[in-house]
Amino acid sequence: GAVLALRDLRRVHLDAVKAAYDRFCRKLARRGIQRGSAEGPRDFAQRAGCQRPEIAGAVAEITRLYIALRYGAESRPEQVKAFKNRVRGFDA
Repeated sequence: GAVLALRDLRRVHLDAVKAAYDRFCRKLARRGIQRGSAEGPRDFAQRAGCQRPEIAGAVAEITRLYIALRYGAESRPEQVKAFKNRVRGFDA
């Protein structure tokens, strides 16, 4: 039972992380930086940073956090919350 509960909790965290990253991508798209359907997060961040050097650092940091949370071994609730806050405060 505990294993299933942990698996479900991880899925909830991953869904929240994916939703926040999608919000981040929409913010960039509204500024003319559209993510390609086959473009990975790192490539997208690099291209976005080249197009808008003034936001390159923030884009790189949000992307780094996204990759760590989405594909890393674990994501704790406070990490997910911090990531969501970072995306919420991002202004392209």
